[in-house]
Amino acid sequence: MHTLTLPHALPITAAAAPGPRGGAAAGDTAEAAAHAGEAASARADQARRAVRGRLIGRERGLAELAALPGATHHNGVVVAAVSGEPGIGKTRLLQAFRDDCGDLGYLVLWGRCRGGEGVPPLWPWLQVLRALAGTVPPEERQALSGLLDDDWPTGAPATPHRNRAVARWLVEAARTRPLVIVLDDLHWADSATLELLRDVAVLSEAYPGERPLLLVTAFRDAAHDDRTVTPGASPGDAFNLSVDEVLYQLARYDLVRIRLSGLDAADVGTLAREMGVPVDGSTAELLTRRTGGNPFFVRESVRLMAQGQGPEVVPDAVSDLIRRRLAMLGPRATEILQLAALIGRSFDPGLVVEVFRACASWPEQTYELLDWAAQAGLVTSGDGVMTFVHDLVRETLIAGVPPLRRGVIHREVMRALSARPSTDVTVIAHHAVEAGPLAYRETAHWARAAAGQASRRMAHEEAAAWWGRAVAAHGACDGDPAQHVELLLHQVRALLDAGDAMGARDLRAQALRVAQRAEADPALTTRALTALDAPAIWTLRNPYEPVELRLVEQFEATLSALPETDGVERTLLLGGLAQELYNGSDDDLRCLSLSAEAVAMARRIGDPHLLMRALNARALSVPQATHIAELMEIAEELHGLAARTRTPGFELLAHMMDTHYRLETHDLAGADLAAARCEALLDDLQLPWPRFQHTMWRANRLTLAGRFAEADALYGEAERQAKRIGMWYAGAVAVNGRLMLYYQRGAMAEAGPLIDLISGIHPTVEHDARVLELCAQGRRSQAVALAGQGWPAPPMDWSWLTMTCLQGAAQAAAGDVAACWTTYEKLLPYAGRISGGSAVACIGPVDHFLAVLESVLDAGTGAAGA
Repeated sequence: MHTLTLPHALPITAAAAPGPRGGAAAGDTAEAAAHAGEAASARADQARRAVRGRLIGRERGLAELAALPGATHHNGVVVAAVSGEPGIGKTRLLQAFRDDCGDLGYLVLWGRCRGGEGVPPLWPWLQVLRALAGTVPPEERQALSGLLDDDWPTGAPATPHRNRAVARWLVEAARTRPLVIVLDDLHWADSATLELLRDVAVLSEAYPGERPLLLVTAFRDAAHDDRTVTPGASPGDAFNLSVDEVLYQLARYDLVRIRLSGLDAADVGTLAREMGVPVDGSTAELLTRRTGGNPFFVRESVRLMAQGQGPEVVPDAVSDLIRRRLAMLGPRATEILQLAALIGRSFDPGLVVEVFRACASWPEQTYELLDWAAQAGLVTSGDGVMTFVHDLVRETLIAGVPPLRRGVIHREVMRALSARPSTDVTVIAHHAVEAGPLAYRETAHWARAAAGQASRRMAHEEAAAWWGRAVAAHGACDGDPAQHVELLLHQVRALLDAGDAMGARDLRAQALRVAQRAEADPALTTRALTALDAPAIWTLRNPYEPVELRLVEQFEATLSALPETDGVERTLLLGGLAQELYNGSDDDLRCLSLSAEAVAMARRIGDPHLLMRALNARALSVPQATHIAELMEIAEELHGLAARTRTPGFELLAHMMDTHYRLETHDLAGADLAAARCEALLDDLQLPWPRFQHTMWRANRLTLAGRFAEADALYGEAERQAKRIGMWYAGAVAVNGRLMLYYQRGAMAEAGPLIDLISGIHPTVEHDARVLELCAQGRRSQAVALAGQGWPAPPMDWSWLTMTCLQGAAQAAAGDVAACWTTYEKLLPYAGRISGGSAVACIGPVDHFLAVLESVLDAGTGAAGA
């Protein structure tokens, strides 16, 4: 669809108002008006019943939906999901439910997702919310900027608390009038749409009302993951939130699942008779067998039968049926419909005429041929647009257009839409991308605009994808290398926001190559080198790979090219170089001195934003175990700087640092308070990587509290989140957390499968956990033999304290007294601490392991004395 118009709320039939009291004429007039109103209402109701009467074989599904308003709801919202294959009747079922709700006086708002046509993020929600605003205006309109209008607030890229404000508004609206929100074709939804659906269901719990808010969705079974891959897509596309993930998360909120399957032979026979083609039982059985009972397939077959053909001529693929119907309209009509199909499922006939005039020589017949297509049942018309009756019609038409011809049409559609001020930039960008080589320059421009819009709506995955398309298009034409670097750096940041740290690091390397080839100035090279300094509590490089010497040389060469005086670029390079050199120990004095110099320089310059970045670099360049006091001071300073500069990303970082370091210093109340603030910020910022890190912290906290079943469930949630982010060993991180849970609940005998999953990643954890597993299984001689091969040294990084505790437990279990002495002396300075393992591997209080080691040492001393 090219120009996306927002629907108004669906009309609800109202009772006739009483007429004026007074003279007989007035009374007669009122009575007549009342009768006329009742007659009109009855006719409208009869029309709805007629439509509902054609809903064949879906009585059970409709009954399940009809029961939703009275469903038990513990959080003020009831969610239903209708699924099935294309053509199975999902939308027809929802339309019947809408009519039922209309009879009851409910307000029904309908949002439909669109696919493969450059639809703006949050499109179905924009339809719903803008329609609702006309009936129940929101109290927090400022918080909804960009959803109800196209104006965005200055400052932050998107309004904080947006999703919470939407949930509150919907619950308040449901209190005044029962509210049903229908989101159709959810398999085409972008991640931002799915995230808002999830958040509305979850956050509504905080605002319970007397009536439930009903959320009804429909999507294709097993097809919503099979999306067309858009050329030039970025690595961030792989991390999109899926319908399955959202439904899994909503299962705990009274989710009602309705799965539609094919009609049986009796229903197929009824459907054929209602279409005016009576069939006997054997013919109905044949139709059912050949179509699988798919109502769309059945209707297509019955239409052919109405033309005198038998059921045996029904082709295996629906596309064959559609091609037959197209052939009846002639090649010119087919060509026009192919052009319309490339515009979108819904299209403006005027746009078809305009584009066809640019692509062909006889546009005057376009409207007439579109009317023929409507009479043939391929498209419908209404509200100034025409719509294909089914996605399969449109897909079949597109498949018949040669690739180069597609490019020409998309280019002309792009040009026509770009002249219309009301057209969303995402739609224009889609057609520019699809035009391919014919519109590379335009693609770079419009994809950049679409990326900016997606970022403002916190649709980070979509933003990364659009930046990727801009990069691909710009790289395919003779563009300015410096501008290409700029585009790559925008994509790097979008990927970081989307949680794809690995993809961001790879793109940073690509930006550096382009900058080097173009002999870019030191300022641009500095921006490329330091592009990964977004607020982060975990390092943005693989901690178990060697330092990239070539990258270090680039840092050093760029530093040498800068003046040796204080400067922003020099500060950032010092901090970035320190992070690249960090090997997890205090031995690398250069790493420590570089990060300290960056902080000191930032203080002298006096820029609070620069100081926050330098402090973050320092925190990522020192070992946590030996610098806990300094790290807590950094967190405290970041709190003040973030509040002063109103920078939510660094505010979140400061609170996450508090959760880690306060827990480690046994300030559990302070850690829990910081964790609550993290939750609120993460709900607003929608950042997948910090969300994953905090989920791990919460699971570790539950483990520490002995709530093992809850912790195990949360580790499962972390594993699901890990699939959405691009981070080194993300899956192994969750496994590591579970392994520590097994240790703390005394289940190391069962830990073998977990140990297998993290084999070869960390230098010590596999060896030491295996010793504990063997001892727990009563295979002590094998454990002693394994221990006899030597104890590998835990690296002095984020994991050192936890892995040293785990190693001490293994040494005690194996009875290695000499090793126990060594580990006891290493751990003694950390008495009173909790080993949190940077939220990756929380193993508990260090005092516990000191006691375990002391028991072995005491026993060894007693045996020696005896």
